[in-house]
Amino acid sequence: MASPSLCATTLPSDDEHEPRMWKDDRTKMKETLRQGFPGLKPVRTPPDTSDRSSSVSPVQGSARPGVAPRGQDIGEAATTARTGGMLTRLRHVFHDARSDLAGTTASDAGSGGGSLLRSFALFVAIPTVLTMAYFIFLAADIYASETRFMVRGADSQEKIGTGALALVSKVAGVSGTSPDSFAVLNYIKSRAIIEDIGGKPMVHRLFAPDRGDMLTTLAEDETWEDIVKYWRRRVIPSIDTQSGIITVEATAFSSEDANWLAAQVVEKSEALVNEISRRSREETLDVAVADVELAKGELASAREALRQYRNARETLDPGLTAESIGEVLSKLMLRRIELEARLGTMQGVIDESFAPRRVLQRELEEVRSQIAAQEALLASRGSEAGTVSDVISGFENLRLEEEFAERRYSIALNAYEAARQEVEKQQLYLVEIVRPAPADTAIYPKKISGTFMIFFGTFVLWSIGSLIAASIRDHAT
Repeated sequence: MASPSLCATTLPSDDEHEPRMWKDDRTKMKETLRQGFPGLKPVRTPPDTSDRSSSVSPVQGSARPGVAPRGQDIGEAATTARTGGMLTRLRHVFHDARSDLAGTTASDAGSGGGSLLRSFALFVAIPTVLTMAYFIFLAADIYASETRFMVRGADSQEKIGTGALALVSKVAGVSGTSPDSFAVLNYIKSRAIIEDIGGKPMVHRLFAPDRGDMLTTLAEDETWEDIVKYWRRRVIPSIDTQSGIITVEATAFSSEDANWLAAQVVEKSEALVNEISRRSREETLDVAVADVELAKGELASAREALRQYRNARETLDPGLTAESIGEVLSKLMLRRIELEARLGTMQGVIDESFAPRRVLQRELEEVRSQIAAQEALLASRGSEAGTVSDVISGFENLRLEEEFAERRYSIALNAYEAARQEVEKQQLYLVEIVRPAPADTAIYPKKISGTFMIFFGTFVLWSIGSLIAASIRDHAT
């Protein structure tokens, strides 16, 4: 028969004989919870002795003093003791976690889970709720009207060209966009279009504080800089660099105002394009007229210089003079040859004192002197008026300048005529692709997406700040 000490040995207390592996498991679970919530601090609570006593009381009550329990009773008591210890251990773990999350102690009031929840409510929940309330109760409806147009030249088939430059233009995405399109785009964003439409009175009429809420309207005492910034939020232009199409979205607090504003933008943009075209044509014509006047003056100067040269040399055309001298020389040389031949036949036959022979000799000498004088006119040196060759050289230079001036004057006249014809036709056009139309419903503000963006942005910032704060606390401890 077993002794009474067997009962005491079989039913030990779970705190005294709890396996070390179970204690390590509980410690690891607590560490896992702390890592999942970096701002929490552990809270120790006294062990629940009532649970321990209740876990072993059925076994102890089954053993009578002085009587040893049976083998089956002993196994059931041991199993019950182990089960009660495990339950107690789990209760301790979850009790500690619940205390961490609730912040039950006064020392945890400014840190841990409580501060985490309070910071989430302050930086995420409250801004999100306020944004939602603004969109629901305060935000004014904003209507939009869209228009699309493009700027084209008189020749709609633009020549892009080939080669490396054309390839770079296509890759850069500017092959279909002209500089005039960018000029219109910048005009829509500028103060000039506001003044052309109506200036400050127009802006205050459309976007006065009584037309919408305080966050989307414009105060009456705003400066021009603030008005331009506000205008760029209400009239948003964009350009497709591939096709050159300009898209303009005009927004206002009523459908009629948005449609009127979009129509005004198209009208003023078309006026700008027409003005650019007019200026370009007039500038081209002015340049052509100035070129004609310049060429005309040069031609007049060249002709005057040639006239003075002719008067100074007393000849209209030195070339003709040279030709006439050449003809005279040719005749004189023929006469000289004839006289020399006749004298040659008389030698040895007729005495030199014979009168006809002396006449021929004097005539030959006269012809020779005439030939020398004509040759002197052509190429001799020392003459005050200059030789014929000098006169011809100066005359040819002046004549060449006159011909060049005449040719330039002719080209200038042709350019002027082409520019005059271009003035009569328009070079640039504003082609309206999509006309503005009044909207049926307001598309702004986007309440759901706006609220979500506020929540997402504040949540990201709050998460980053929480991680930084937790990291600082961990390094501090």
